[in-house]
Amino acid sequence: MPGTNVDWNVAAIANTRGQIWANLAIPAPGGRLSLFTDGTPDATANPKAVHLGMTREGAAYMVKPKFEQYYADEFIAPVKTNLGEMEAMIQAEILQVTDTKLLELLTPGVGTKTTGTGYEQVTFGQCAIVYSSVAVIFPTEADPTKFAVFHLYKAINEGGIEMKIGRKQLSGIQVSFRGYEITSRAASDTLGSFWKQTA
Repeated sequence: MPGTNVDWNVAAIANTRGQIWANLAIPAPGGRLSLFTDGTPDATANPKAVHLGMTREGAAYMVKPKFEQYYADEFIAPVKTNLGEMEAMIQAEILQVTDTKLLELLTPGVGTKTTGTGYEQVTFGQCAIVYSSVAVIFPTEADPTKFAVFHLYKAINEGGIEMKIGRKQLSGIQVSFRGYEITSRAASDTLGSFWKQTA
């Protein structure tokens, strides 16, 4: 009998810096975020795209299903399971803490940016909750001219803003973009996607 193939695929490793983008266009069902050749969102397809700038230690993303377990009295382990909930997030600590367009983006439902002669500001109070399409984009190990994308179609930063100002450390804001379903899409594609370029 033959052995089973092992998978030592270094090209599948991620060991590079990514970029977080918001206010992206939501791709059509079955589609993907439109990228330029340098891995940034294509400006024509994503005219409102906002780069979140530098981070303290890169970005993290997560998709986590939560399963409901069903038991029968005759057995001690579950006999059936079903998907009960799902959550998806993009998290990072951003460093460009005085960028007012970022501060408005990070305070949905409470932050409003205004500008005037000699100033720009974000006021805090009640306003409309605006969702944003958010993605982490990074070069692939197999080919740094090709890119991988983790994309939440509809998200908000649920943590608001909180930061320290001090001389001995760069200020930062922890961001946690939670994904929300777009209920009009196919059930298998309501929340987001991960994809990578291969050609």
